[in-house]
Amino acid sequence: HLAVITARNVGNAGLAPLKQSYGEIQGAEQGAQGRYGEYAQTGQNILGGLKTQQEANAKTFENKVADNALKTGQGIETAGQNASTLTGGYLSPELRAELNAEGQRATETGATAKGAAASMNQNEANYLTNLQGTAAQKAIGGHGQITSAFGKQLAANRQQQNAIIGRTPVAV
Repeated sequence: HLAVITARNVGNAGLAPLKQSYGEIQGAEQGAQGRYGEYAQTGQNILGGLKTQQEANAKTFENKVADNALKTGQGIETAGQNASTLTGGYLSPELRAELNAEGQRATETGATAKGAAASMNQNEANYLTNLQGTAAQKAIGGHGQITSAFGKQLAANRQQQNAIIGRTPVAV
């Protein structure tokens, strides 16, 4: 009976460092998961900030396009008024038609540019949204890789513990 107790004590003494190591591995894994989670959250915050900036810049850009179209139209109108003043109120039908056509082209160009600006801005917003989604998926994959790497170490440690337990005699 004394031999069994002695063998069991030797087995327990061999398990103690493995159990301590197992706890350290688990702690390291939790630390790595925590740091990786913080990293992923920081990335999401940065992308969210970029998206907010992009939305503000998009509004400014669309406003500038609309303002440019308005100023072009006003310039054409002013040119027509100046021509009318210089000719005593008379504008030839050809000049009047040309001024009207230029005004119409300026309006159409402004509308087209504003539509292009809106489309470009939407594309940028979609791109940033896709980046956020991709970053979130990568974060999930990264957490899995951390778990896998530490899981291998934990499994090897557990296997060593089981080998010691298997060699330890049981009292009958």
